[in-house]
Amino acid sequence: MMMRHLSKKHPAHNTLRLCWVGLFLTMALSTPSLLWADTPANAPTTVRPVSVRPIAVRPIPTPAPNIKRVVPTQGRRVRLQPIRNKKTLSRVLRERRQVPPVRRKTVVSNKVVKRLTREQLLRFRRLTDLIISPCCYTQPVSVHPSGASDQVKEQLRTFILQGFSDKKIIAMYVGKYGERILSIPQDQKLFWFPVIVSIIVFLVAFGMIRVWHGRYEKDLAKTKSAEKVDKKKKTASAEQETKKSSSKKKKKKKKSSSTKKKEPSKKDGDKTSGDSWYDVVEES
Repeated sequence: MMMRHLSKKHPAHNTLRLCWVGLFLTMALSTPSLLWADTPANAPTTVRPVSVRPIAVRPIPTPAPNIKRVVPTQGRRVRLQPIRNKKTLSRVLRERRQVPPVRRKTVVSNKVVKRLTREQLLRFRRLTDLIISPCCYTQPVSVHPSGASDQVKEQLRTFILQGFSDKKIIAMYVGKYGERILSIPQDQKLFWFPVIVSIIVFLVAFGMIRVWHGRYEKDLAKTKSAEKVDKKKKTASAEQETKKSSSKKKKKKKKSSSTKKKEPSKKDGDKTSGDSWYDVVEES
């Protein structure tokens, strides 16, 4: 909005551009992947194999045959007959007991899973952005697609549901993996460096813009006052010229009217002089 009100020649345009460039650079430097990401030399060489699924699912055996068997009859129709032999019945029951109750387990696990509240979701997102995936130490858990990052997410979810604080969770991961597990190390002096630099740049740019904008407004006021004075002078000179021209026109009109009045008196005088001469001749 400020850029619209200012003219293109205003000096604050350059400072606004510098301010935006400085903020962009500080935000780029504050990202964990650029500032504190481990180099390939510091990255761990051995990685523990982690399965894609956090819980290994054992293969489900084939279901045992039903107690009732199908006995074909004439035609396409079939009918069920009960097993009357005790040996076959005991064998079938024994096989059925060996089948694990997989469906019952899945149903119970779905009931146990709880949804996170809004505050817990915010904490979960903050922790996933802070903790780096332990498989390659290049990206945070929220971005890195791997089984290790999924496992860390599930651990964080369980820790939050159990009521652990953020500091305690971070301390647990730091004690297990070290400081390199964090995208922003908290014990170093560079933790607040990008934030402080961005705030200082913003305040300096804002102050410079305010100062230059005030100077620009003063210059505008001076130029406007000078323009008003010039306009007044021009209008006054124009009025004087119009007055002079009108006075000259009036004088010319007066002169012309006076000359017109004097001419008929001369003609009358000539006529009278002529008449008097004729009269003198006649008398003589």
